[in-house]
Amino acid sequence: MTLFSFLFAMILEQIRPVRAAGRLGSWMPKMLLRVERSVNTGERASAIWAWVAVVIGGADLSWVFVGLLGRIHVLLGFIVTVG
Repeated sequence: MTLFSFLFAMILEQIRPVRAAGRLGSWMPKMLLRVERSVNTGERASAIWAWVAVVIGGADLSWVFVGLLGRIHVLLGFIVTVG
């Protein structure tokens, strides 16, 4: 199902490209700057922990969200994965 979601997302991107100035494009840098300000101590370890928190935490949250919606209905999981 993930392969079909990926292919469908790539086809949609060719038909209607995502704008960089969209809501997600303005929200993401603000969120990342907030994380940097809260954990930046100038040491390499704090940068590693910030990366782990953002990347692994975001991946886990999206995985749980897609899994829950996929259990409700397969089409909901497909739509969220494409999005």
